[in-house]
Amino acid sequence: MTTTESNDDIVRQIAALCALPVAGVRRTVSLLREGATVPFLSRYRKEATGGLDEVQIGAIREQMERLDELEKRKRTILSTIEEQGRLTGELRRRIEGCYDSARLEDLYLPYKPKRKTRASAAREKGLEPLAALLMRQEAVPVAPLVRRFAAGGPEDERQALQGACDIMAEWIAEDERVRESIRRAYDRKGIVASRVVKGREDEGVKYSDYFDMREPLRRIPSHRFLAMARDLGVRTTDLLERADLRKKIDPARYVSDQAGMPTLLDIMAELERPGLDPRGEAEAFEFADVHSVDDLREGMILPGIVTNLTAFGAFVDIGVKQDGLVHVSRIADRYVASPAEAVSLHQRVKVRVVEIDRARGRIGLSMRDVPR
Repeated sequence: MTTTESNDDIVRQIAALCALPVAGVRRTVSLLREGATVPFLSRYRKEATGGLDEVQIGAIREQMERLDELEKRKRTILSTIEEQGRLTGELRRRIEGCYDSARLEDLYLPYKPKRKTRASAAREKGLEPLAALLMRQEAVPVAPLVRRFAAGGPEDERQALQGACDIMAEWIAEDERVRESIRRAYDRKGIVASRVVKGREDEGVKYSDYFDMREPLRRIPSHRFLAMARDLGVRTTDLLERADLRKKIDPARYVSDQAGMPTLLDIMAELERPGLDPRGEAEAFEFADVHSVDDLREGMILPGIVTNLTAFGAFVDIGVKQDGLVHVSRIADRYVASPAEAVSLHQRVKVRVVEIDRARGRIGLSMRDVPR
């Protein structure tokens, strides 16, 4: 595959993943490769990008970088398999046409250099032909087959059978079709479950919704999964500090009505660069003199910053280490179908405290009839 063909494939992949026009993505990728920054493109190259905003361009950049790394990985894999003399034309086409990192590693797994395993030890003992015979699952007695590969008595026969089983287990584990089938079954039938540790109910009262909870993986909203993850000890600081945890996250698996791919990619980008803000110097902003949920009173009008938009409302940071929720029905003095019609991410707003659940640390806010 030529560099041009590879770049065209990357552009099409990005356009599909981000649900953006191919032409705008192609021009944006070209400008990013020339060194243009996201803020520069969103502000001064609208004609070239097709009017894409900062979040969309950031999503394109993240996908471009991810796919560039995937292309490097493909080249390494192709080189390794070629050195083994096992690279066929069909395998090359499949590797070059793969844009999913998990599936790429599945393709590579049978050819990946390994440390010594039980299966490799069994091969050294000449048991691979026995494994191949057993793998056929033909209706023939097993014992005579095993005796052909065991020089001694019953103990040797047992070891020979175990070695053949080790080889078959490795074949199955490395079969990309088996792995994909299991992955699909996991996505379709997986259950996310949580249960409170006995005796720690009071300590975890904030997460009482998850004390005894089960929900199919395919239906669980991303915000609920993240809440459970927090309760289970996976903290944002862990993701900030540990690149290995971030690499395990596939944003595509968490796309939902509450969070689309651009939002998820923007989150991943910020995790990679904590504390850096590409938007330039911001105007001074101060929260009110409140520091915890206990300082809040219903009816208070407070300044805040919109931190997240979902289908059901906007989350606003009011300076108490727990974002409050402005439900979509309370977000404007007029009807809005979506919070994005009235507010935007990082917008400074004023809100009224309308509900406080101190036990769970939940804050209900309203923007209706609030002076701007």
